[in-house]
Amino acid sequence: MTKLSVSNAVPTSVPGPGSAPASESTPASGPVPGPESVSLAGADSANADAQRPGTPDVRPPRAIRLVALLGSTRRGSLNGALLGAARVLSPAGVAIEAFPIERLPFYDADLDARDATPEVRALRAAIAASDGLLVVTPEYNHSLPAVVKNAIDWASRPPAAAPLAGRPVLLMGATAGRSAVKYALGHAHEILGFLGARAFERRLGIPLAGQLVDAAGDLSDPALRAELAALLADFSAWVRASGVADDPGRLEVAA
Repeated sequence: MTKLSVSNAVPTSVPGPGSAPASESTPASGPVPGPESVSLAGADSANADAQRPGTPDVRPPRAIRLVALLGSTRRGSLNGALLGAARVLSPAGVAIEAFPIERLPFYDADLDARDATPEVRALRAAIAASDGLLVVTPEYNHSLPAVVKNAIDWASRPPAAAPLAGRPVLLMGATAGRSAVKYALGHAHEILGFLGARAFERRLGIPLAGQLVDAAGDLSDPALRAELAALLADFSAWVRASGVADDPGRLEVAA
């Protein structure tokens, strides 16, 4: 199995114009099946003893909600398979909800001044109500796809109350090539840091990912699935320790 966990160092070498987009295509046929639902059993239920006077509060922690931004819009996407695996392998008490960023208009300051669009307002509300972000992206021309950068641009506004500010973020991506998405993930880390988001210290870039997805479109490599599960568990623990999951103010933004 070939895989690579990418460090937080931001690449400095960017190729000149004219280079072709790095494809994340794979010969696997058919669309990626819909991700399985994540069980949240017990995440929001309270122990009956916690309601009795004099009994210590032993209620389980509240469920963690992560919003996923998927940087590939094509059917049978390697990154769609990665996101599907992340939803299945996330720890109990963690829900990952993908936002359809392909429906967003291109960023336009005039449109933003007119209260944007329902899709933009929904994106901002979803991020503001979440406990963190999961960015799953391929790499085009040694950088982020336009659909991801556009979503980040919309979520960076308004300047004084941007929903990205302070939000924990986990970065990951897959490609059929050998780059392990290191430039795209590096640029995402740099941009999100500038906007005040809090990128997790580890990220996952997967090279030659077409070899790790089966004919059904599932990420099937056992070692990679174990690594992904461990990364999601560590990120979720970091989110909970950060206190974002216990901040009631995160739910007060209306769509």
